[in-house]
Amino acid sequence: MGISTKKKIAFICVHNSCRSQIAEALGKYFEGDRFDFYSAGTETKPQINQDAVRLMKQLYGIDMEDSQYSKTYDKIPSPDIAISMGCDVGCPFIGRDFDENWGLPDPTGKNDEEFIEVIEQIAGRIQEIAARVSTQEKLNVLSKLAAEFNKENLVWAVGASLMLYFKGYVDSFNDLDLMVSAEDAEKMEAILSSFGSLQPSTKANFETKHFRKFMVDGVEVDMIGGFAIVSGGRVHDCDLKPKQIAEHVTVNGQEIPLHSVALWRTYYALMGRDSKVKIIDEQQRI
Repeated sequence: MGISTKKKIAFICVHNSCRSQIAEALGKYFEGDRFDFYSAGTETKPQINQDAVRLMKQLYGIDMEDSQYSKTYDKIPSPDIAISMGCDVGCPFIGRDFDENWGLPDPTGKNDEEFIEVIEQIAGRIQEIAARVSTQEKLNVLSKLAAEFNKENLVWAVGASLMLYFKGYVDSFNDLDLMVSAEDAEKMEAILSSFGSLQPSTKANFETKHFRKFMVDGVEVDMIGGFAIVSGGRVHDCDLKPKQIAEHVTVNGQEIPLHSVALWRTYYALMGRDSKVKIIDEQQRI
């Protein structure tokens, strides 16, 4: 078996018997395909908290005793992200700063209602941190690509949900939608080919001249050159022009051009993406 390239996230509390064990189990349950999760303590207990074991089986069908046990921090791989579960029992010390302190109360000895509340808080926090880490990884790929695009003086910009994310209209985005002029599409494709692998793709209701889907460091990148939309029985030419670049943002020291929000409202309307049109209209009324 090869060495895992997934980020390692560790949950730490004093005894590694309750909150941190719950977090490890839920991390694997929700996001185990994207991250490696661990838990540890500065001390150990003979067994995992039995109320935690019972309630995790009841709520999620997870048997924590099947593969987890109380262990100290030196028994797990060095994590990329170390999270303290809270200091109400005592503050764990692991020889480095924690990346986050969740400050969650220890539910040991509490009734099921209070216990379940802590479990659900942990579940929510795990999905939040997974989303944040995922977003940062995507932005790291974007900045790496931007350095090359800008060096080659390509006419390019980010569009679609990524553009809406930078405008603060949405909280997340799935992939990197990169608009490029038809003239510079081949240059961008060559750069993307040097960083990642070409993926199968379909055009749907588009007549875009250069649509390519790449995977770069685990991030999906859509290259859209000579953009064209089929709507109302005609083809609408939406190729990127320099004057359509509305503004720039900076990511990891790299300048990122943003496509026009007004144009994307038009594009979404042509594509029948009413939910996106509504987002833009609501944000522009604020």
